[in-house]
Amino acid sequence: EMARGARTVIGNVRVVVTSVTDGARQVANGALMAFLPIYVVGIGMDAAQAGVLFGVQSVTSFFSRPTMGWASDRIGRRPLIVLGLVVCAASLAAIPFTRPFGVLMVLSALFGFGEAIVNASAAALVADLSELKTLGSAMGMQGTIMDIGHASGPILAGLLIGALGFQSAFSIIAGLVLLAAAAFRATVDNGNTVRP
Repeated sequence: EMARGARTVIGNVRVVVTSVTDGARQVANGALMAFLPIYVVGIGMDAAQAGVLFGVQSVTSFFSRPTMGWASDRIGRRPLIVLGLVVCAASLAAIPFTRPFGVLMVLSALFGFGEAIVNASAAALVADLSELKTLGSAMGMQGTIMDIGHASGPILAGLLIGALGFQSAFSIIAGLVLLAAAAFRATVDNGNTVRP
């Protein structure tokens, strides 16, 4: 039964693409968590300011998730996921081009807001697209892909920053997030869910 459930989930393209899309968001999050402190210290700020930037991102994400979950119930999951990915990509790409602390705080808050949109909506969409008997398998696969994305983010960012610098590295990762958004929109944006 477990193997059959896993095969059913893997065969559900929309569930897989939604999970990979959320994983792309986690790649960006992992890159930001690992290298934002290095960036801000490198432009002359201190560890306390780096901590504030993380705090702003986390608090924004924490308080936005319930509202974004409510919004996804009414507006729809798919447009919000695309919006959240665009917000994450834009704010991530802008960070290494920014030096004023106040502007970095705004960008960190925007990234946290984008994360909240995607996180709240993607989990609900995976549930919508899954059959009831394979819901646990689908959620487990989504969590695994998210963890892979989060672990891959610092590795990818480290390689890119070492070779190209912060600006190019963050721009490339933001581009990957936008590619995920485009693939998600093309694959998942239309069609009825299995369970409304």
